[in-house]
Order: sequence, then C-alpha cells, then structure tokens
Amino acid sequence: MSPAAPPSPERLAEILGMPLPTPEQARIIAHPLAPLLVVAGAGSGKTATMSQRVVHLVAGGQVRPDQILGLTFTRKATAELEQRVRTRLAQLAVSGLPGLPELDEEAGPTIATYNAFAGSLVRDHGLRLGIDPDSTLITEARAWQIATRIVEERTEPLPLDRPGVAASALLALDGALSENLLTVDEAAEQLGELAALMEGIGAVRGCKSLVKGAPEALSTRLGMLEAVAAYRDHKRRHALLDFGDQIALGCRIAEEVPEVAQSLRAQHPAVLLDEFQDTSVAQTRLLAALFRGSGVTAVGDPNQAIYGWRGASAGALDTFHEHFGPDDADGAGGAGGACRSRAPVLPLSTAWRNDR
Repeated sequence: MSPAAPPSPERLAEILGMPLPTPEQARIIAHPLAPLLVVAGAGSGKTATMSQRVVHLVAGGQVRPDQILGLTFTRKATAELEQRVRTRLAQLAVSGLPGLPELDEEAGPTIATYNAFAGSLVRDHGLRLGIDPDSTLITEARAWQIATRIVEERTEPLPLDRPGVAASALLALDGALSENLLTVDEAAEQLGELAALMEGIGAVRGCKSLVKGAPEALSTRLGMLEAVAAYRDHKRRHALLDFGDQIALGCRIAEEVPEVAQSLRAQHPAVLLDEFQDTSVAQTRLLAALFRGSGVTAVGDPNQAIYGWRGASAGALDTFHEHFGPDDADGAGGAGGACRSRAPVLPLSTAWRNDR
C-alpha cells in the first residue's frame, strides 16, 4: 500500500540523510509522472536530481523500481546513473517510511546507453520486420576493414583518391544517413538540390565567399554514395549491423510495430533521457514513438552539444514538446501550444562546481 501522500522532496531528503534539494531541484523531483524538459548546465547536479526524482516516484507509489528506464550516451555515464539510483533506492528500502511498498532488490531499474537500448529492440523484435535475429553487430575496426575493401575493389573512380580517407568518408556518410533515417536515393536527391543551391548562391556577385568550399564538399558526398550503397549491400547480404543500423532499425520497429510501443510504454511508465541535446533525429523519433505522452523526463544543455557531426542537434530541446507531448493535445495555438502548457521547461541553474 502506498503512502496517503508522498513526502515532499525536502522531507524525503531528511528521511534518507541526503542534502536538502534547492527549490529548483525540488520542483523537478516532485513533478508528476508526465513529460518534463530539464535544462541543466554543467555541474548543476542533474544526476543527483534525477536519482532523487526516481526515489520520490517510488516512495509515492507511482512506479516500481523495475518500471524505470534511464538512457544516456556512454557506459561511464550509465554506470554513474545506475549507481546513484540503486544507492538511493537501497536507502529508501531501509528508511522505514510509512506505507512504503515492499521493494525487490533484484528487480531494479533498467539503465542503458541509447545504442544498447536500440540494440535490444532489434534483437527482440527485429524478426517482425524480416531482420535476421542472428545478425552480427560489427565493431568499428570490422566496419573499417569492409569499407576499405569496398573502396579498393571499385573499378569506378571515387572523388577521394586515398583509400583510407575514402573509407572514413564512406563510414561517416553511411552513419549520417542512418542517424537521419535517409536512404541512399533520398540522400542523393537532397544533396543534389543543396549542391545546386550552393552553386547558384556562389554565382551571385559578391556571394562566392559565403559558400566557399560547400559545393565541392557536397559534390564529394554525392560521389561517395555509390560506395555507401555497396557497403550497405554487403552488410545486408552477410547479416551484419553497425551502431547506426541499430538506431535506424530500432526506430522502424518503434514506429511500425504498435504492439511493441504499447508493451514498452506499459513496462516503463517512468523514463529518464540524459544528455537529450545530443540525440539524433533517429533516436528522438524512436523514443517519441515509444514514450510520447508518458512520464518522460529529458535533461539537456544546448551548450554541451558534442555530437553534431553525427546528426545530433541542440534543436532537439526545442522539439521536445512536439515529439513527447500527448497525441490528443488540442486547443488554442495548436498541439504545440497545448503541449507546452502541459510539459514545463524547468532549469537547474546553479553550477556547484563553480559557485561564481
């Protein structure tokens, strides 16, 4: 049986012997099980705040520990978040809080990287889309070997002469297409249009310097697309996947197999998305297809975006409400306006590493 009323974040901190949260932290910790965007600067205590939010949700009987999903980018960040959450839940289990549901130490939260989560989707449900369940995830080194062989065995010239440089460009372009959910044909069309636009701007008197190098770079990418198509064909014929494939295929499963989305939404009513500013188009669409309108807490900082080279954009923060707001949001100003009224943007503005 859950408590008659969940303790306040401040009271819960006292019970567990934790530092009292700031008013900003308390608002985030106590937010209902509904979409929430947190803008948190470097050193602002976001991991501590997220772990205390988990404890607050569990203490209030809103979720069980095994219903919590936390995603971040690196194994190091995953380990830190998991350790914090498990420590706080262990403290809660022995706190003697009245009415606290019995906590199963073995059934803890699921904390993983974004790639690992997408990989589990492909592994568990890929057969629904005709994906070989025995497909092999290749390492970066193996991908490099395949790309280099494709480049060296081509009879038609490529815009990049050195095999190593061409192989690197091939892999980068293939990854960019996967992260942006583009086929080779779609990329060829869009790159061609963009190249023509850049050339047109460069032909205008006084504007050539504005697009310096852009037409050439776009032309190089266009010239590499045939090699990208050969690389993708090789992976398909040999049942191979790389990390970009996992994200793209995971997105297809999430968007095209409704029962998977329904099952995961029921399994994980509370979701924490760390470093949200670094999510790519494919990652954002994957997660939105699964958890739109549910208890998603996304944490990000536009000043710490570091994955722009592979399709991520701090603009993901601006589209949070569009992607994760309830589907049935209507009213004045359209869905976007309604979603914004339901999903606040809360800051963590105190930098504890540097009080100035």
